[in-house]
Amino acid sequence: MLSPRRLFLQFIQTDHRGFLRQASDLATTSRLLIAIVTLSKNSGDWSLLNDQVLVLSKKHAQLKQATTRMVQEVMKFLDDTPNLEVKLSVIETLRTVTEGKVRSRASVEETLARAQH
Repeated sequence: MLSPRRLFLQFIQTDHRGFLRQASDLATTSRLLIAIVTLSKNSGDWSLLNDQVLVLSKKHAQLKQATTRMVQEVMKFLDDTPNLEVKLSVIETLRTVTEGKVRSRASVEETLARAQH
């Protein structure tokens, strides 16, 4: 089993679309998505994180549960945002990604309500 860092390195060294198609099991796809958003967050570039969440959520062949796990992971990052403006931008990205997904959207909306008070 490859570590998230190793998966990410393999991902960026190959054609990532083909790699995602090959990584069709839930565990591998979830780990890969979480590694990408975690590395984006750790870079401190929150707009990069937003971009990655949007791009990764639009992969049609990707497992829906993996996208859900990615959203759940990004929600954990909200307490680490440097200010309210960045927090709200990440929440808005999550709202976009979870549109039409009842359970995920409810969690994001609840987080937004807490952030605004």
